[in-house]
Amino acid sequence: MKLPEQLKFIQPFVYAELTRFGSACDGGYLVPRQYLVGIDALISFGVSVDWNFERSIRKIRPDIPIHCYDHTVGTKLFAKHLTAGFFSFLTGRERPAGVAARLSIWRDYHRFFKDKTRHFAQRIYNRHESGIDATIDDVFERLKDSRRSLLKMDIEGAEYRVIPDILKYADRIDILIAEFHDTGPLRVVFAEHMGLLAEHFHVAHVHGNNYCGRADDGLPEALEITFISRRLGKPSESRTRLPLPGLDSPCNAGAPDLGMAF
Repeated sequence: MKLPEQLKFIQPFVYAELTRFGSACDGGYLVPRQYLVGIDALISFGVSVDWNFERSIRKIRPDIPIHCYDHTVGTKLFAKHLTAGFFSFLTGRERPAGVAARLSIWRDYHRFFKDKTRHFAQRIYNRHESGIDATIDDVFERLKDSRRSLLKMDIEGAEYRVIPDILKYADRIDILIAEFHDTGPLRVVFAEHMGLLAEHFHVAHVHGNNYCGRADDGLPEALEITFISRRLGKPSESRTRLPLPGLDSPCNAGAPDLGMAF
């Protein structure tokens, strides 16, 4: 779908070595691989029960710290879900494969989150409103020796609350991956925050999340955007069509991807 001229601000540049990291569908993101060589930390806001993106980065950068934030998951929640699955199995409401899948996730959580890879069961927020909140200042204080990080963010609408605080640390972020929600009803807010980000970052890739629809002008209601710091240079060519065959994948495998043209 051809997007109107006023949406040119999301048009990505053509970056070499774009590589998919993470899951085949929802949870996978495209990153220019060459910039991963220089990062010294991975910060991840929102992991749920899928840490394949973080795992794929750890495979090629096993030396860096990985700090993940998600207040909705953790040992207690996995134990609760496993117990519920076991009782569902006993009452005939769940098959053995379902219980096995729950157990597998719990085991993998304990295998993955150890040593330099840490999970903080905290909500990323713009202030300490409750005991589970962590601010962007808290995040970067825990990684005070890091100077060139990759920050991935999928926090279901709270991105608009914390982007101004993230930009205070823009000189310490080489790669930023953010999922933006409600780009139709919150168009003014979305455009304003994209303008703030443009002062520090270039757009490297855009992908529409097909679990959501489109706004009236064709813009997907949820957008996954990869940004690269302006400090790392600017390509000369812009992309005219998305998604990218062989790299992009629909978040909902049962529905077609959301095409965009500029």
